[in-house]
Order: sequence, then C-alpha cells, then structure tokens
Amino acid sequence: MKPVDHGAPGDAGLAPVQPGQRLASLDLLRGFALLGIFLVNIPLFSFPVELGLTPGDTLESTADRISVLLVAILAEGKFISLFSLLFGAGVTIQWMRARARNTPFAGMYVRRLLVLLCFGLIHAIGFWYGDILVLYACLGFVLLPLLKLSPRNLLITAGVLLTVCIVLMSLLAFFQALGKQFPLIAPTMEEGGELLTGLQAIETYPWASEQLLAAESNAYAEGPLADALAFRVMTWGFFIVMVFFSYAWHVMTMFLVGTAMIKVGFFDPSRILLQKKAAIMGLSIGLPLEILDGFLFAMRGFTHGWTSIASAFLSEIGTVSIAIGFAGLGSWLVSSGGLTRVVGWICSVGRMALTNYLLQTLVATTIMYWWGFGMFGSVERSSLVLLVLGFYVLQVIFSVAWLQVFQMGPFEWLWRTITYLRPPALLRRN
Repeated sequence: MKPVDHGAPGDAGLAPVQPGQRLASLDLLRGFALLGIFLVNIPLFSFPVELGLTPGDTLESTADRISVLLVAILAEGKFISLFSLLFGAGVTIQWMRARARNTPFAGMYVRRLLVLLCFGLIHAIGFWYGDILVLYACLGFVLLPLLKLSPRNLLITAGVLLTVCIVLMSLLAFFQALGKQFPLIAPTMEEGGELLTGLQAIETYPWASEQLLAAESNAYAEGPLADALAFRVMTWGFFIVMVFFSYAWHVMTMFLVGTAMIKVGFFDPSRILLQKKAAIMGLSIGLPLEILDGFLFAMRGFTHGWTSIASAFLSEIGTVSIAIGFAGLGSWLVSSGGLTRVVGWICSVGRMALTNYLLQTLVATTIMYWWGFGMFGSVERSSLVLLVLGFYVLQVIFSVAWLQVFQMGPFEWLWRTITYLRPPALLRRN
C-alpha cells in the first residue's frame, strides 16, 4: 500500500480520493484521535470554562479525581497534537499528489481552507467556543509555503517553534499562577445580591467571579439564547487571542512534524521498523513526563500554581512525544495487519472525521445546554468519561453503517462540493 492519493476534486485534473486509495493508518489515527479529543472537550461542554479547565476543589469524589487525572495524563494535549500531525500529513499528501500530476495546488488549497474557516466560525459562534477548525484554517495558510522544505529543515523549524511555544506557555503559566496568588477582588454572591443575567454579569464583572461563573452556568443550562451567545462569543474571542499567542505554535509544530513524516514515507508499511521505534521511543519518553506533570497537577489541587511553569515544559515535550508514539503505534498496527476488524471500524470513524467532530458538539450541547436536556454543571466527571466512551461506540456503529451506503461523510461531501464547485459522488458504487 502506497502513501498517497488523499487529493480532492476540481483543479486541473485533481479528483477526489477513492476509498481504495486511502492510507489506512491515517484514517485509524484520525478515528482514534477523535475519542481522545472528546474526552478532553467534554468538561468544557459541561462546566463553566474556568472549571472545565481547572476543576480545583469542585472534585468531590475519588472517582472524579481519578478520571480527571487519567484524562490529563493520557489524553489532554496528546490527541489534538496527533490530530494536528495528521492535518499536516494530509495536506502534504495532497500537495505531493498535485506535484506528481503537474497540476495547480495553491488555488484549490486556499478555497479548501476558506470553506474550513467558514465551518469553524459557524461552529464556534453558533454552537461551541472550543472550536479548532478556525485555528487549523488560519495556520493552514502558514503551512503552504513551508511544504517545499526538506524533512530535515521541517524538523529544525518544528524544533524552533516548539521552543517558542514552551517559552510562551511558561509565561502564561507564570501569569496564571500570579493571578491565583493575587486574585482580583470580586464581590461574593452574598455581597452581590440577586443572580445577574449573563449579559449583566459580563458587563459588570468582566473577570472571573462567583457572579460570572453562576451566570455562565445559568446561561447554558437555562438560556436565554442571548445570554448563551454572549458567553460563547466572549469565551471564543478570548480563546482565539490566547491561542495565537501560545498554543498555535504547538499546533504549527505538529503540522510540520506530519509533513516531514509523509516526506520520509513514515506511514508506508515498508517503514514498519521506523514505526516500531517511534512508538517505543515516543511513549517511553512521553508517558513518564506526563505522569510527572499529572502528579504536579494533582498536588496543586487541579488548578493553577507555581508548578504550572514546570508543567508547561513537561507537557509540551510529553505531548509531542506521545503524539509521535501514537502515530508510530497506529501505523505499526496497520502495517503488521493486526486487529483487522477493529482497525476497520475505527478507520470508518476517521474517514468521517469532520462529520464526527461536529457530531460530538451537537450531541454534547444537546445534553448539556438549555435547548436540549439542560444538564450543564450537573454531571460528575467520572460519568462524563462513561458518556464519551458510550457515545464513541455509537459513532463507530454509525460510521460503519454510513460508509456501507455512502463514500464519505455528509460534511466531507459538503466541504468538497463547496471547495471544488461541483459535488463528488456520494453513493457507493457497488
């Protein structure tokens, strides 16, 4: 099996990739990454953003503390890193395919990113502030001129970007710890009187306070639309600014790692020895660092503190190492032909990655937000993990069943239709 033909339809002979041309290891890893991403995202769907990121003393049961710790060690940062690596790999395959056919690439690629940007904006503003599509679309433009670099220069550039990210994340951790040590004085609920609406709380208390947290919970659990929208836009705007001055450098690092991997043929079955080494070395380096980072997280009470500065370094090195280790492990599994049926099931989820990512948002917001079941802030952390695992099984069943009839997911089809100005075939040709 050759690592290729992830192209898409439209420009000068470019055509949509057919199922038989896909690289199974990439689909497997995308499907696997979606499980980890949902595990990390579900607290942000379920609690005010401050508590979703740092639950602190709100963890009442041992099961909740264990679940938060395990997600921090095994999932947080690892799967978005893996997904970013795969994004870079997918773009590089498309670019290499276009070059091999001597067909234009930049115009198609720019349109593809613009459509992704539109999807991301609708997702972030209309449904959930934790969207990653906008960031991917923006950084995708930065990736384009770097595709011509050699694997060696790509990895050198990735190392520089990772160093910058470590510095920025350490500074962010410093100011978060400083803010925790010297918090802004905000009225308590007793002093503030009656509960404010979301819009009133945002206007009156622009920084974290009991009023703001209570108003955020009330807005998402009970509405109205205006309050929920105000919180979502405010949080998303804050995230966008913070991400571009911090975590975006990490994402770009992983884009370049994925590009370098494709250029050296990492995912080809003939490179099974390289895949095995990457799996062993990546996990051997990353897991101890992440266990130490998780220990520090637990020791400071699952919140910010001065050890967060050390955690910034541990986490950046650990997540990159584990992401590479996962990439090696998944590719090794595919190349060796192991667990064929299970691999096929998870590949189906990965073939519909955009659809399944957006479906996670739709289901989570329906369960948690006011227009659905309104369970925001009322589900225990350990129960959230079980919810994610159960829903992922349903996603596997849905993806397998869908791809028995159709060639791609509905949002994948829409993305290609808008990008290439003509609809690709959707029904399978039996």
